[in-house]
Amino acid sequence: MTMPSKPKTRLAAKPKHFLSTLLFSWLDPIYRRVHSTSELDTNDLCELEEENKAEHEIARFERYWKEENFPCRQLSKKPKLYRAVWRSYRRGLLSSALYAVLESASRVAQAVLIGLVLTGLAEKPNGEDGGKVQFIYVPVLCLVTYVFVVTLHRGQFLGKLYGMRLRVALTGLVYKKVSNTIYFVCYVFAQKIFLIFKFFELLNNF
Repeated sequence: MTMPSKPKTRLAAKPKHFLSTLLFSWLDPIYRRVHSTSELDTNDLCELEEENKAEHEIARFERYWKEENFPCRQLSKKPKLYRAVWRSYRRGLLSSALYAVLESASRVAQAVLIGLVLTGLAEKPNGEDGGKVQFIYVPVLCLVTYVFVVTLHRGQFLGKLYGMRLRVALTGLVYKKVSNTIYFVCYVFAQKIFLIFKFFELLNNF
């Protein structure tokens, strides 16, 4: 008699702490489950967060677009799409820009530190100063490399995440406007057909 298998528990959707967010260690349970079962299905994956669902993102961006569009109509001005984008995604854009700056700074610092280490070792390879250079600059170089790797991956992750959110929001907004326009055109066309039908019906009564 086989024992019933335990129901699978969904994986956590959000990182537990800031370090887990930076190192992407919250994905480790997925890797361990794949390694143990060699397969995944939709029940294994974490539930999609509400803020990452298309319905929520479209409604959220549409609210900011209405806030931009309403006063512009009253002032007879043309609404600016970039203002709605900035209001909706300024936090993500600023975070991505901060990570990009840290990545560039750490990349430059790497080159400077490597140059200092090589210069010190080339001038006095066997002297006391050469050993001091190694003990001073090498740990700093390791730390800067770590910052570079973390900011690189985190910046790319945020850039793709908010880029995907923006694409979904804009696509949904355009789809709503097109569908509303098509509905309005069909409604007007149906009204005209109805009036024409009523007109011929009145002619037949005479």
